[in-house]
Amino acid sequence: MKIFNIDTLKLVREYRGITQKELSENLQIEQGTLSKIEKGILSTNKTLVDKISSFLDFPEDIFFQEIKKQTYDFYYKRNFAASVKQMKQNFAEMTIIKQSQNSHISYESIFA
Repeated sequence: MKIFNIDTLKLVREYRGITQKELSENLQIEQGTLSKIEKGILSTNKTLVDKISSFLDFPEDIFFQEIKKQTYDFYYKRNFAASVKQMKQNFAEMTIIKQSQNSHISYESIFA
């Protein structure tokens, strides 16, 4: 039995730059429900996984893979500032690419 990976959901959501509120509105669920799903308090069903996959434009399989949390060193330029949202998107993209190198899902197909 495949287990839905809540860390992947959050990672992909952040990669797309979408808030919990935006995603929950699109999925037609309460933001609190989505929060509980991301925390592992509530589980998902097939219909919800289909909606998540479709809206975030990622293959369904990625939500059932184990994601190894990565750490990255960032170097800052004095006159360069990135928003927290942009930093999360960059971190998520690097983690997804790293994960795809260790799985059967091609990141080229994800980012196409």
